[in-house]
Amino acid sequence: MKVHEFMQKDPVALKPESTVREAVRLFYNLGISSVLVEKDKKLYGILTEQDILQNMFPSIQDFVESFVSSSRADIFSENLQELLGQQIEKYVETSVKSISENMPLMRAQSLMLVNRFSHLPVVNDSNEIVGVISKGDIFRALVGSEIPYDNEEEYHDWLAYHFDLVQNKRKKYSIESESIAKLIGLEKKTRILDIGCGTGGHDIALVEKGYTVVGLDKSLRMHKESIQKWNKLSQLRKDKLTLIKGSTYKTMLVEQKGLFNAVIFLGNALAHNPENYKENLKYAAKALDVGGKVILQLVNFEKVLTTQRRLQDFNITGSRFSKNREYLFIEFYDPSRTNKNLLTLNMAVLKTNGRRWMQSSINSTPIAYITKESITALLNSIGLTSIKHFGSNHGEPLFDQPFDIHKHDWLTVVATKK
Repeated sequence: MKVHEFMQKDPVALKPESTVREAVRLFYNLGISSVLVEKDKKLYGILTEQDILQNMFPSIQDFVESFVSSSRADIFSENLQELLGQQIEKYVETSVKSISENMPLMRAQSLMLVNRFSHLPVVNDSNEIVGVISKGDIFRALVGSEIPYDNEEEYHDWLAYHFDLVQNKRKKYSIESESIAKLIGLEKKTRILDIGCGTGGHDIALVEKGYTVVGLDKSLRMHKESIQKWNKLSQLRKDKLTLIKGSTYKTMLVEQKGLFNAVIFLGNALAHNPENYKENLKYAAKALDVGGKVILQLVNFEKVLTTQRRLQDFNITGSRFSKNREYLFIEFYDPSRTNKNLLTLNMAVLKTNGRRWMQSSINSTPIAYITKESITALLNSIGLTSIKHFGSNHGEPLFDQPFDIHKHDWLTVVATKK
């Protein structure tokens, strides 16, 4: 493996006379921590975030003296503004090592380790900049192909940190639990099994309506979030809700005692187990009492991939902890190039303090590509009948409209055990 295969080509470069403000703007806008500097089309040096931070105050002594000797509270802001207006030339590291684009990748890695560099400029024979390579580029080159995305459990552990922000804003739990209550009714011993219950939002809402609910999830972080909610319930409602964390849904389903009046897979939970979703549905059907219903909420993948150009959701919501902070959630799907039955779900989270958006995190996970036709055939094959298809968009009741493949974000399927 050679450097040119993995380097960032045609990187942004500044001139020595550029200002620190220009450099800082690039750091934020591009999400980088260093920028190359060129003079007369030749490599001149490199400027890093650390170079700027170290020069806000030249030393700890200066920092202390500035605050001790001054009664003005805005001295730091003034010093920062002065720094931002200065040319970067005085802060650039000019004794910088560079490498050839044909250097073996591991040789570049060794240079970084020995010299404690995070980036290396890549130049041609005329010392002109042709690229830059970072530790992160090398790391992704070495292990990225082996770890293309998280498995279902790891993805949901990550997602748990953000999940309820979007769901609560749309009142998803209350609206959808009300839909389920209207569909299945409520008798004294009505029991619901929620597979892939996440942070327990639906389960809490259903328990508050009088149902007895068992929620299953494989994610440790999701389970911990749901337990925190359970702890806040009255003892009467605690007794009606059981939350279980297990290694596989098959194992958890086999261990259930008694039959259920409804089994629910909400929020595309069925598709989040691409390797064994058919088996999970089969064992879920076994847990149903005669006359019981399976309720499946699935993403309308056809609309996402054709009409919406792979975008599933775009949502901005406020922070629970700060009025000045907002989060942006973007969900989109990539079709697999090797397996027509798989998609990759990507979620990016951005945050802002009211002035500038910055990336918070991003993650991906494989998803089963389930269509109206394929889920109907699967339900028929395991003996479920009276199959009905409903459509809804984000924040709407589940069963008010017949499914329209061109209109709805969600396909909700209801089947009955006879």
